[in-house]
Amino acid sequence: MIRYISFIQCLLVFSSISFSAEYISVVNPGFEEPNEGKISDDFSRIPGWSQYYTTDSGVEVSNPSAGMYRGFGQSSDGMIYQLLDEKILAGTKYTLIFDGANTYEASVITAEFYYLSDPEDPSSKVVITSKDFELTQPLDVWIHDLVLEFTADADQAYINQKLGIQFICNSGWFGIDEVRVEKSTKEAEVKEPACEEEEKGKDGVIDTDTGKTEIPEHSSEEKEEPKGLKKLALLLLQWLNE
Repeated sequence: MIRYISFIQCLLVFSSISFSAEYISVVNPGFEEPNEGKISDDFSRIPGWSQYYTTDSGVEVSNPSAGMYRGFGQSSDGMIYQLLDEKILAGTKYTLIFDGANTYEASVITAEFYYLSDPEDPSSKVVITSKDFELTQPLDVWIHDLVLEFTADADQAYINQKLGIQFICNSGWFGIDEVRVEKSTKEAEVKEPACEEEEKGKDGVIDTDTGKTEIPEHSSEEKEEPKGLKKLALLLLQWLNE
C-alpha cells in the first residue's frame, strides 16, 4: 500500500521514537557475598565471579567503594571474570560501568567484553572490545563510573552468544566494586494515523508494507532546497530507513 505524506505531517510519526535502556543482571556486583570476611585464595567461594590462577585475589573488607566489601585482584593471577546470563543481540548497545582503584602498585585496569566461541568451553574466550583505564588517583582512592561500551553488529560471530565481562591490572593489585552492565536499543514506531493522505507529488511517499519512504521527483520548477521543519523531517526519514 502506498500513501503520500507531507513533511510537516510526518513530524507526528517521529514523536514515537524512543531509546530504551535497562540493566542486565550481574551476580554479586558489589562483591558483598559470601560475607565471610577476607577471601584471598579461592574464587570458587565468591558467587558470580571466577579467576584462573588465584594466589592472592578475592574479596576483602577494606575501603570499599560502597557496602562492606570490595573485589581485589593481583595482576599475575589473571582476569577476574563473569559470564552473564544475557545473549548478545544485534543493534543493541552494551555499557559496562564500574568503580576501580589502585590498591598496591597498579597503574592501569583493563576492562573487556567477551564471548565464548565454544559455549561449552570456559577457556574459549574471544574479546569483543577492550579498554585501559589509568589509575590516576592516590593509593586506595576510588575512580567512580568507569565506562566501556560497544554496539553489537549483526554480522559478527558473537550474536546470540552470552556476554561476558572481565578485569585485570597491569601490575600489583587493583580494587573493583559496583559493577553494572546496561543495554539500550533504539525504538521507532510508525503509527498509521500519524500521516494524512495527500495527493501524489506533494512532499513524500511512504510504503506501509515495507516501511520505506521515498521522495518523488518534482518538476524543475518545484525543485528547491528543503528548509526548516521540512529539512528536519527529511533527515529523520532517511535515518529511519537506514
